[in-house]
Amino acid sequence: MKKITAYVWASGLIEFGDVVPDGALPVISGEPKTVKNAIEVLARHSRTRPVQLLVPGIPEAPDQRAAQKALIRFCRDVRFRVTRPRKAGVKRK
Repeated sequence: MKKITAYVWASGLIEFGDVVPDGALPVISGEPKTVKNAIEVLARHSRTRPVQLLVPGIPEAPDQRAAQKALIRFCRDVRFRVTRPRKAGVKRK
């Protein structure tokens, strides 16, 4: 099965693709359904149309250090949700 990567821009915007573009940082790679589900549950949803996914804490971070901490926390939470779904409260069908 084809894998996708979720990646984030400095603004906190999360996107998905086959490759990570220059200037973006990877969050997680894997099966499309698993990756998108984990990101959509944990990300902040914008109020615009189409809805954009944002890393919580990055858009309002006062400096890059705070944004970095928010990204690290988000990546940790996403990976935990994907690698340990039962402990994260994910119900499998």
